[in-house]
Amino acid sequence: MKNILSKFSFKNAILKGTLILTISGITCRAIGFFFRVYMTHLIGSEGMGIYQLIIPFAGVVYAACIAGICTGISRFTAESVHSSHWMIAGSVLSIPLSIICSLIFWKYAELISIRILLNPDCVSPLRTLALSFPFAAAHSCIGAYFLGIKKVTIPAVSQLIEQFVRIGSIILVSLFLHQAGRPFTVSMILFGNLIGDIAATIYNFICFHFYKKNLESKKLHLLNQIRRMTTYSLPLTMNRVLMQLLASGEAVLIPVQLMLYGHDQTAAMSLYGILAGMALPFISFPSAITNALSVMLLPEISEAQSKNDIKKIASIIRQTIQLCLIMGLFFTLLFILIGSRLSVFMFNNDTVGIYVSILAWICPFQYMAVTLGSILNGLGKTTSTCVVNIAGILIRILFLMLLTPRIGVSGCLYGLLCGQIFVCAAHFLQLRHMYQL
Repeated sequence: MKNILSKFSFKNAILKGTLILTISGITCRAIGFFFRVYMTHLIGSEGMGIYQLIIPFAGVVYAACIAGICTGISRFTAESVHSSHWMIAGSVLSIPLSIICSLIFWKYAELISIRILLNPDCVSPLRTLALSFPFAAAHSCIGAYFLGIKKVTIPAVSQLIEQFVRIGSIILVSLFLHQAGRPFTVSMILFGNLIGDIAATIYNFICFHFYKKNLESKKLHLLNQIRRMTTYSLPLTMNRVLMQLLASGEAVLIPVQLMLYGHDQTAAMSLYGILAGMALPFISFPSAITNALSVMLLPEISEAQSKNDIKKIASIIRQTIQLCLIMGLFFTLLFILIGSRLSVFMFNNDTVGIYVSILAWICPFQYMAVTLGSILNGLGKTTSTCVVNIAGILIRILFLMLLTPRIGVSGCLYGLLCGQIFVCAAHFLQLRHMYQL
């Protein structure tokens, strides 16, 4: 481990940025993880199931309005001296789209809840969630700009502000409702998410005001950038929307397939809440490191590609693979040895421990898939990465449809593992073919 880390010079922007984002990510995840335990006591496992049923729809909006555009902002900003214009061009596309999605979700929340989610309790949470879309788009675009110019401290602080404000507002609301003798609902959690997004937007906008550059260029130049941003982000956005729609379909299918196995609706939602709201976040906690690394790799790889620096790209890929393998194997062993008991202690639920023991094997493949996918996106292979990720989701859905009605929730767990192995292997083989690793 020490030898591998020594290859990353501290003066290297990748390592600096990764360390900053890792510290921020781990801090946010640690706070968020312990808050998630608090949340389970507020809304219970069934409430967590409803929450996890709704969140994938936020992922669909993020994919449609934000993700592809933010990838374009980071990439073009890293390549261009007119960096602030890429943020403006992306915002002109992203924010209006997010407002349209907010209006659609607000108006058709009842239809979505009853006809798609098959749960009428999702109406109010969906409407609360819809309010946060424009603010999420705004602070994501500005954050992508700062990542592109490698000022990673600002997105890191923004992440912390969002988390602290979100959790603080939820705790205050829960205390107020407790004193008033009123129940705490899933909508209150999503209201806290809205307040956190607003706080992050205000902070990022203030930072951008002081760091903006080259805003004196003509309007024609900005329009050209908007066209180029649209051309780059549209295929990526369409692929990611398809991927998120499949992920949302998977989220809806899990409770349905569990009911086919023999559980009633309440038990099915509870099991889904334990899996998606407790076990998976527990297993994914260390991925703050690889997520930070993947965020920093995209602009760095894009810059190296623009200079045709093949040796640098190959070196980054090799070092990333080694680091992710060591991390993944370490945390797999850790979760197998103590993860089950620790998760049971944290959530006071024996079922969580069973799921964690099975999902521990996913760690090396999960960490590797995320970082290698980011490298491929930085190389402009966005379509192939999305196709592979979609195939991974289809594998999970196949396991869900074929095995879950027969063996219960274990079918979901095996599908998650096999899908992640496939994605990791496909990304690795593509990079190996490209750079003879």
